[in-house]
Amino acid sequence: YLWNDMVSLELSLGSNGWYRFVLDGKLATMYSSGLPEGGSDTSESRSEFLDKLHRARSQIKGRQQSHPLLSNTSSAPITAGNWILLCEKDNELCVRNAEAQQCTILKRNLSGGFVFESNRGTKHMFAAETTLGPEFSGGWLGGSTQQPYTNPEVEQTKTKVQQLAKELWHRYFESGHLQPRGVVAELVRISERINLACDLHALPSGEDSWDEVLYEALESLTCLLTDESVVTAYEIQTSGVVQALLRMLCPVQPQSTHKTAEKREHFPKTSDRIAVFLRVFRLYGPGPHPGVVLIRKLISTLEALERLPVYHYDSPACSSSSSHGVPGLQILTRRMRLKLERASGETALIDRTGRYLKVEPLTSIGAIEKYLQKMVAKQWYDFDRPTFSFVKQFKSNPGFELKFDYEADFDENGVIYWLGTNSRTEKEWINPAQHSVICVSCSEGRSLPYGNLYDVVSRDAPALNCHTNDDRKAWFTIDLGLWIIPSAYTIRHSRGYGRSALRNWQLQVSKDGLLWTTLLSHSDDCSLNEPG
Repeated sequence: YLWNDMVSLELSLGSNGWYRFVLDGKLATMYSSGLPEGGSDTSESRSEFLDKLHRARSQIKGRQQSHPLLSNTSSAPITAGNWILLCEKDNELCVRNAEAQQCTILKRNLSGGFVFESNRGTKHMFAAETTLGPEFSGGWLGGSTQQPYTNPEVEQTKTKVQQLAKELWHRYFESGHLQPRGVVAELVRISERINLACDLHALPSGEDSWDEVLYEALESLTCLLTDESVVTAYEIQTSGVVQALLRMLCPVQPQSTHKTAEKREHFPKTSDRIAVFLRVFRLYGPGPHPGVVLIRKLISTLEALERLPVYHYDSPACSSSSSHGVPGLQILTRRMRLKLERASGETALIDRTGRYLKVEPLTSIGAIEKYLQKMVAKQWYDFDRPTFSFVKQFKSNPGFELKFDYEADFDENGVIYWLGTNSRTEKEWINPAQHSVICVSCSEGRSLPYGNLYDVVSRDAPALNCHTNDDRKAWFTIDLGLWIIPSAYTIRHSRGYGRSALRNWQLQVSKDGLLWTTLLSHSDDCSLNEPG
């Protein structure tokens, strides 16, 4: 295992170039092509990865003195299985594989991530936004007591943006700030006049002129609101008009500590101010009602203020244990955990009470409803097999035959697509092996060293990695539950490099799973090279 505060790599000693890594809380597998595969990123696989890492770390006795290794280019390389660790440049750790032409470089000044140079010579940069957690601190970042890690390139870009912002401010906005446009100045004057009227009205002796001041201010406001495009919600908010109206119409000031008897004294005066407000806004000429326009502007102001609080801090890599809490904009990447509960009296839906659901923060309500519907409502594949549409077709007509015409790889004309849509009666295709419509088995038994059995018939755009151990007699079988005469088939190579692709295989068919007939035999077939 190799790790710093931001990323952890798991190097299998017998690997031919692939390895697993955790970055930004997600587990992925890197292949020599430079395309990581995240199909194995589940809570179980992440827990298994971290448990193995913790067990490896626990083998190091506490309070042992640390020794620098590979700290400069003169350091001797370290060999572990098929992996070679060496230092080719200062502040860089290079990881090479003895069998594959690839290289992984961990740099001090690369946001704690790494650079992967594939066997094709292309370079891919993987930068981290979050730390692995306080238990992994003390790596290259020098311990949790130091300042949060910063990327020099990011800091340089930030400085340039700040300089450009200052230049734009001085050139275009400073003069407008010192001398706001007429509408803003008028709104500020109106808010000041409303506050003055409230002050005069609150005097013990009373001032007869307060209603005239308030009437004049509100009348000026209605004149501005006759054209809805003149005043913006932002100007309403920043000019102080909202606060002034709140003070004028609210019986008791917010956060007031007056006693109840003292609060009652405000009601008659508030009623007087409301009467002036209604008298002004009832008098309007042609055009939209100023009261309606004011309500719309206040709603827009409220919507602009009441947003989901997103915290953005200068350091994108601050530790989760720091006082800042959520680092950067990571609040939008943290999944929310929801607990399901079936309503009392509900009997039609499957009871999933107590189950947990992890939801992305930006997931729409419609997407959640669609997903939950598949969980709690029985789908066509949840019923007994005799109820399937294609089973009914064959039973009702014993001589029923179908012809599947091949047009292109992964078209919608094949038997796997036909079974996954219940003989084209469903709009959405499901993996028939994942829902027991068909059965996939292999020489490894019920599980694979990597991937899932049902991924063999997957139609996902990214090729999913599912393979047996390196055995010349390895096999996969797909029990369709019906007899077919194959005319074409598609097989694709998953992510990785060309040396791991199939070169010798046979396509066989059987009616009983015991006697097999070979339809095609491939020998030294090099047609499978690139991933997918």
